[in-house]
Amino acid sequence: MAKGKAKNTATDIGEVVHGRVPAYIRGKYIDVKEAEKRLKKAGFTILGETTLDKKGNLVSIVFTDKGLRKMAGKKNRGFAASLRLLVDKKDNHISITNPIYMAKAFMQDQYDDKAAKATLKKITDNFENLLNSKDKLKFQLLPNYQFMHGMPKYQDMVVVARGDNLLSKIKNNKKVLFVQKLDNGATLIGVALGRRTGKFIGRIGTNNAALLPYPVLIENGEAKIMEPKYYISVMYPLLQMSEFMTIATVPGAIIRDCGKVFK
Repeated sequence: MAKGKAKNTATDIGEVVHGRVPAYIRGKYIDVKEAEKRLKKAGFTILGETTLDKKGNLVSIVFTDKGLRKMAGKKNRGFAASLRLLVDKKDNHISITNPIYMAKAFMQDQYDDKAAKATLKKITDNFENLLNSKDKLKFQLLPNYQFMHGMPKYQDMVVVARGDNLLSKIKNNKKVLFVQKLDNGATLIGVALGRRTGKFIGRIGTNNAALLPYPVLIENGEAKIMEPKYYISVMYPLLQMSEFMTIATVPGAIIRDCGKVFK
């Protein structure tokens, strides 16, 4: 295949094609109200919405359903429990995290094809004019993904806090943007990064800003996050090393910001 510029494609939305799977499903712009209405119509529960920029052009909606909760209710798999829809006024479109991509990455060897495809169908049935993002990775390599050799993988999580009272520590914390109880007793939360930290999306592309709020999994007395060098790169599969270098201090700042909510 001739190597042209990567393009968004309009067929087999969200599916694995030629061994590759899109990270996002893009659609024509609709406002937050309309996006939430469609998600609810599709049978999803809205966990929260958060504005990611000063001007209010980027709004990340976190949503879930019973299938996702059940699938992700296993040890160290809770990050797969919810998806994101980004309402992007700046680039005039919406962007939805692809359930097949996210489940393959975050469920690891416990990937549930039936559950992921059922979720995808709910999305494609309720949103029209969808395109696959040009951001893609090889489907079979996703569970083992790392930005480059020697860089962290999914399982290299960072524990940002320990204790039996982690949930009571985050009560009424404005930086905690959603709280999702999982079937196995774990809890997934979304943390608002500090204003300085969160600016990195402007440097590497607001297109994929739905990676925020930053997910934190509270399980068995530990609050864990995906290593930022892993999470940022898996959510920005087209990221170049030169771009990564421009946000070199961000992973450390993310770890600090996520730990702060438990202080």
